[in-house]
Amino acid sequence: MSLVIAYVEPERALLGVDTLAHGADGSSGHITKLLVVPHIGAAVAFNGCMPLQQALAAALFLARDLDSLVATFAQSCTALLETIRQQFSKAGLPTAVFSEELSEVVLAGWSAPRRQMVGRRCLQRAPGRPFELERIDRSFAQPWSEEIEKLPAPSSPAAMETIARAQCALLAEHDPVRCAGGRLIVAELRPGRIQLDDVCELPKRSSAPLSVAPMLTALVPDCGRAVHDC
Repeated sequence: MSLVIAYVEPERALLGVDTLAHGADGSSGHITKLLVVPHIGAAVAFNGCMPLQQALAAALFLARDLDSLVATFAQSCTALLETIRQQFSKAGLPTAVFSEELSEVVLAGWSAPRRQMVGRRCLQRAPGRPFELERIDRSFAQPWSEEIEKLPAPSSPAAMETIARAQCALLAEHDPVRCAGGRLIVAELRPGRIQLDDVCELPKRSSAPLSVAPMLTALVPDCGRAVHDC
């Protein structure tokens, strides 16, 4: 389980994620769940099936622009996930993750034709179902609760930290073994500029190396801050 937080204004957007991940064997570690795509002025957050995250990351490097990406995003995610499932099956690798775990992808970025930031959530409502695309109006948080709803809008990295800590507490109540945590990474997007911040340590830390063989993962560096002009 991951936490994802998004906030979208006409000329500014924020996207936040945690870094903790769990392997099928119970191991845990830190991975990159947020990808910055400077050439289209966007950032993308991942939750769910790790093989989908890796395949989608490769596809995003070839995206022509944000609007064309959004137009076919749900269909692309559906097709990619099915292709990966078939490849796993042919290779004799476990395919349970495709029927047991829901996946979602959240993106935010600058649309030049619309002259504004856009936010979208692409999600599965049930395992094996096609992805659906939803518009993010102002803000979004997953997981969500009535108590989190009462918190201030995630309009700054500090406000996102408050929500992220509440999300970690919520998840720990329901699943103390497989819950979110690690570090909070936030991307702040403006026209022509994306800033990436390592905001804080979250309560849940990994206690053992993450084992995801034969898949590859990218470890999140202790980046502090990175700025991309786009």
